[in-house]
Parts: sequence; structure tokens; C-alpha cells
Amino acid sequence: MRPMKNRFAPYGVPAVLLAGLIAAGPAAAQSSGSSDEGAESLAEELVALRSEVQDLSETLSDERTDHRDRMKRLARQEAELAGEAERARSRLRELESDLDDYREALERAGANDEELTPEVLAAAEALEERIEAGLPFKRDERRKAVTEIADDLRAEAIPPQDAVKELWALVETELRMTRENSIHSQTIALDGEDTKVDVARIGMVALYFRTRDGRFGAALPDGDGWTFSTYKDGTRAEQVEKLFSDLEKQIRTGHFTLPVAMPLEEALQ
Repeated sequence: MRPMKNRFAPYGVPAVLLAGLIAAGPAAAQSSGSSDEGAESLAEELVALRSEVQDLSETLSDERTDHRDRMKRLARQEAELAGEAERARSRLRELESDLDDYREALERAGANDEELTPEVLAAAEALEERIEAGLPFKRDERRKAVTEIADDLRAEAIPPQDAVKELWALVETELRMTRENSIHSQTIALDGEDTKVDVARIGMVALYFRTRDGRFGAALPDGDGWTFSTYKDGTRAEQVEKLFSDLEKQIRTGHFTLPVAMPLEEALQ
């Protein structure tokens, strides 16, 4: 048999080597394709990471803004609380002054009834005004107790000396309430309706309430008066809920984190 000629011999390429190159061609192309796919996958990962970093940066910026806003609100609430505490101390000083006046009136009990009666009626009127201007805690009941004494005195059902003693007892009760934290039942005007609620009184500084359907709120300053309104903010509602829980467990003293009784339009933000 005649040997096969190497058609590529004139070009100096051995047939065996050429065959190997031809055989390797598809594998090399496949390897190049894999490299391209890897680069494309890496690029996609980089894009995803950049997007994630951007999202995290925006989230961090939002949280910083929220933190600054919270700090501003806390500073404002702290200032409001300090002001309210000072107002409460002022009311306490006024009540103590009234108590001294009543003591002096009692010491003058031997004076003519006609001279003592106007003084006692003036003291009763001053106490009614303080109750009206102060925290709306059982205001009608407290006012009624003073009015009954004044009415009895005007009708000469009791002598001025007895009226002074009864007023004195009421003032001492008012003073005691400034030092107590307690829970009571009270009917309040809520959303235009008389509603029976539980109220948590913090001295005579703040008054919070809990409705029978689980809403929480407070008596908030509203112009020259007060308005009972529920908290829309979940954090404030939770703070009041914890207050009721602690007071019901007879925890009367200690640290309480509570919403400040700030003006109505600010408290509902």
C-alpha cells in the first residue's frame, strides 16, 4: 500500500499536531464562553452590591434624621415637663398659703359671725377657682363639696367656725392629692360623648385615661382649658398602658416614662 501523503507537510505542520489543534478548537471556545459568563455574573453581583449599599446608606440617613427628630421632641417634652412641674409646685404653694389663711380664720373663730362669714365665703370661692383651673380630675365632685359648704353657710345651716373646719379639710385633701399617684374611675368628655374610663392621676400634674375598649390617652392643655384625647402614637399609648399596669400592681413610686401633657396640637402629632 502506498503511504498517505501529508498535504500539510509543505507548510511544516506535522499532521498529528494539526489534528490535535483541530480537536482542541471547540474546547478552547467553550473555555472562553465560560470566562465571559463568569465576568457577566460578577458584574451583576457588583451591581446588586452597589444597590444594597445605596439602600443601606439611605436607611442610615433616614435613621439619623429620625434620631435627631426624637432628640428634639424629647428636649421639648423635658422642657414642658419642667414647666409643668414648676406650675404644680406653684399651685402647691398657693394651696399651702390658703391653708394658712384658713388656720388664721379658725383662730379668729371667736369673732362676730357676721365678720367671719364673708371671709369664709371668699376662701370657698378662691378654692373653687383653683379647682376649676387645675387638673380635670373629678372636678365636679370636688367643686360640689366646696359649693355645699358655702351654700350651708349662706343658709345659716352651719356656723362660720364649722365652715372653716370643713374647708380646711378639703384643702388638706387637695394637698394630699399632689403627693399621690392613683387610679380612679371617672366620666370624661371624649369625642363629644360622656365616657366612663379609668384614670391614672400623677399627683396633680398629669391625668391619663384608659377606655373600656383598650384605648389610652390623657388630659391635654387646650387653650385655657383641658381636652381628653386618645394618643394616636403607639409609643405613647404603650407608656400609658405600662403606667396603669404598674399602678395596679401597687407600684406607686419609682421611674415612669410617660408622655408629657403638652398642648393638644403637639401631643397628637
